[in-house]
Amino acid sequence: MFEVSFNTLAKASDLSELKAVVKALAEAQQQTVESIRVLTQRVGSLAEAQRRTEERMQVFGERMAALAEAQRRTEERMQVFDEHMAALAEAQRRTEERMQVFDEHMAALAEAQRRTEERMQVFDEHMAALAEAQRRTEERMQALDEHMAALAEAQRRTEERMQVFDERMAALAEAQRRTEERMQVFDERMAALAEAQRRTEERM
Repeated sequence: MFEVSFNTLAKASDLSELKAVVKALAEAQQQTVESIRVLTQRVGSLAEAQRRTEERMQVFGERMAALAEAQRRTEERMQVFDEHMAALAEAQRRTEERMQVFDEHMAALAEAQRRTEERMQVFDEHMAALAEAQRRTEERMQALDEHMAALAEAQRRTEERMQVFDERMAALAEAQRRTEERMQVFDERMAALAEAQRRTEERM
């Protein structure tokens, strides 16, 4: 009778520790879900930048796909964990041996959770770097637009000056033409005077 009570207390203690571990895992998973929710909000705030950065969004999409794949693997591991939990509940009399395996699995899951958090930190840093690069790109585009506007204005003024120059050249060409016509008349008159002078000299 005493042995049965002791075994019952031992099983209750193991189940309490198991529930505590499951609760810790549930809290870690909730933190992961909250981190992903915050990440989704940040991605939404960059929707407009995404339209102007097709190439960068390709890289971003690949990273998001990798995160989705990591989340899928986490869910698969949780499914395996649930199966392990069911097996542990079914085979409680082999607790010592299976608890050793469970502890190893828990350590592996904790390490996976730590790596997930590190990757989320790196991803946040990448997102911040992308946002800063986008801001600098927009500033450069603004400066380029201003330079292009200044060049367009300079080109307009140049064309106006060339128009004035063309008009002045046309006026000079017209004045030159009239001068040549007058010189032609002058040459004809001079020739007529020379002919009259020659005939006068012949008569003399």
